[in-house]
Amino acid sequence: MAKKASKESVDYGPGHTPGAHCGGCRNFELGKDEGSGPCTRVTGTVEHTHWCKLYVKRGSNSADRRYGKR
Repeated sequence: MAKKASKESVDYGPGHTPGAHCGGCRNFELGKDEGSGPCTRVTGTVEHTHWCKLYVKRGSNSADRRYGKR
């Protein structure tokens, strides 16, 4: 398993671009608390309204469609 990046190293914070936020990223996994959860690439819990430079729009490649991610 690859080591996860720190929030500081990926410029994690409140959404910088409208519509581009953790909740719409393919690396975000919704957790038990609505609005926050783990990220497959960043350490700790992230907020769905925040953003980082590892953002990739959910559904932006064929693997997402194949595995049912949107």
